[in-house]
Amino acid sequence: MAYKSCNNLNLNYMLFRGNLDKTDRPLTLVFCCADAASKISVDLHEDPDETLRHYNARKHEIIEESKKVSKSGVPSANPYYTACNGCEFFKDSIKEVETDKIHNIIFGINPSPCQAKCIYCGQRLEERRVYNKETDAPAWELIFKHLQHYKEKGLFAKNIRFELGSGEITVHPHRLQLYDIVSENQAGWLSNCFIYDENIANNLHANETSNLVFSMDCGLDVTWMQIKGVDNFTLVKNNVAKYVQAAAKPRLQIMMKYIILPGINDDIDNLTMFMSFVKSLDLDIIAITKDRTVQTAPEHIRAAVILATLAWQNKMAFSFQLFTNDEIHQIKQVVQNALKNTR
Repeated sequence: MAYKSCNNLNLNYMLFRGNLDKTDRPLTLVFCCADAASKISVDLHEDPDETLRHYNARKHEIIEESKKVSKSGVPSANPYYTACNGCEFFKDSIKEVETDKIHNIIFGINPSPCQAKCIYCGQRLEERRVYNKETDAPAWELIFKHLQHYKEKGLFAKNIRFELGSGEITVHPHRLQLYDIVSENQAGWLSNCFIYDENIANNLHANETSNLVFSMDCGLDVTWMQIKGVDNFTLVKNNVAKYVQAAAKPRLQIMMKYIILPGINDDIDNLTMFMSFVKSLDLDIIAITKDRTVQTAPEHIRAAVILATLAWQNKMAFSFQLFTNDEIHQIKQVVQNALKNTR
């Protein structure tokens, strides 16, 4: 009989998480970034093997409890299973079997250095501080100790993927070590593109499954300054174009993102100029999303409809983030009706 699990558990996704400003909170290793993830986390120990034992024990406890529930039909009081059972990705249909290989590594350490001043950033400007080598370096060295040990033990899957999106990687004090670990492996880069980094470009060129996500969020210089807090829009657009040139398959590897901010960037000029820039790069897909801290408003739907319509007209694909399934269905219905009326 089928039992519930998820690919994050089966394929050993590892999210290194920690707030270096909170001395009472240890670094942890979790299986995903879901809201309940902290409830199934394990602490990072000085001995990487000890961390791995706890990590695997937690994983197997959840899966074994799931098998038990599936077989007996009796609800479980296990706190770790309960945390996973409330997740939409914890399902009966399991695509991948359990393995001891690590398939995904994500870094979620705060504070994360960044030179942008985005108005929607979760790390509020007043709470940011500069990197402190004395207090911050030991945490990162412990993470690198774990990664090097697992790599030497042969636990990295051949198609392992690294996600580098916490803060801005191009100004990270440990970026050279991170670049060395990633090497030519599959990587997901989330960058503000203030800096063009040859290491990222080389990875995009060497591995066609790597990708770069750039949250542009506007089409006009004045709006860029309002959202990002830095007057460098032309430089950034030039850097994006250079990444497009460097990538092995840019249409599949470079994704432009638009975070809809009502009253700031949801006007027709910003939306059309954004799409014009994406079209000039001959890219294939855009991501349409919103600030995760706000409820969806009619302005979000309206702007999403415009972006999706423009993408459709330009034969581009589009994806939605942070919208509900009902909202996505509504947006697509309006787009389809609009396109029918223009034929």
